[in-house]
Amino acid sequence: MRKNKKDLTVAELFELYKEFKKPDLKESSYIEYCAQIKNKVLPMFANTKIRKLTSNCIIKWKSNLDNTDLSYSSKQFAYIVFQNLIGFAVEHYKLPKNVVSRTGRFKDKEFKKKINFWTETEFLQFLSVVDNMVYKAFFATLYLSGLRRGEALALNWKDIDFENNIIDVTKSYTHKSETSVFKITSPKNRSSVRKVLITEELAKILAGVRKHYELQGDFSEENFVFGGKKPFEPATLRWALIRYTLKAGLKKIVIHDFRHSHASLLINRGADPVIVADRLGHSDVKLTLNTYSHLWPSRQKELIEMLKINAFEYF
Repeated sequence: MRKNKKDLTVAELFELYKEFKKPDLKESSYIEYCAQIKNKVLPMFANTKIRKLTSNCIIKWKSNLDNTDLSYSSKQFAYIVFQNLIGFAVEHYKLPKNVVSRTGRFKDKEFKKKINFWTETEFLQFLSVVDNMVYKAFFATLYLSGLRRGEALALNWKDIDFENNIIDVTKSYTHKSETSVFKITSPKNRSSVRKVLITEELAKILAGVRKHYELQGDFSEENFVFGGKKPFEPATLRWALIRYTLKAGLKKIVIHDFRHSHASLLINRGADPVIVADRLGHSDVKLTLNTYSHLWPSRQKELIEMLKINAFEYF
């Protein structure tokens, strides 16, 4: 029997909500949702009855988050998860209104972050100091394919079509599992499932890695491209990146910035936004434009040429 809404606390609602949401979310997303509520909502509202939630206390909660070092996106994510939690009570426990949604979202007070990336020259300088063949292939794959870290780490040899130079992206790696060190899941979203055409050069690099593993014995098409029986751990790759970056004397970037570097390389060579979005597996070209619009060269001079007409003679 459902507990009367008058007696239900936010913590108790959360326990019910967890069971409701678990079948619909990827494990990594489920863990992240739960963490948001545990770390950002329950410290203030765990013992508060849901019927006693008011706009004023939600505004105070938002003000508290505003006074932390959290980024706008982190605060906004917490807001959305909290809003969904109370929405669950409105839908299933006859709570009359969603007081969280009534207070409105956080205001974005941040300046748009500058995209960090390496140019072709910087990347080649980095490669020149990487002395591990598999690490070198991993970073080259990110730079030349635009794959997300999780997509690259989830690759098995059967996912690479060497005859047609295609990487088949159908899954992703996550290390946010409650039951194992790592887990292979479905990709970030539906558009992330895609076939990525790669250069002949990158195909040869990957073929060299395959040969390297074959010579070691116990090779299988099911083995991971970057790691063998199990993929590299993200922490190992982060430290490798830091070490080789310092050795090359380059500015610091994070692994996700290889994806930005790939997009930048394509844009600077005249790639169309729609093609870039498709290659990166973005769900909407708007995301590509919002992220990288400042990298596209200005087309204003071309527009001026289009606007030239013989109007001056009539003045």
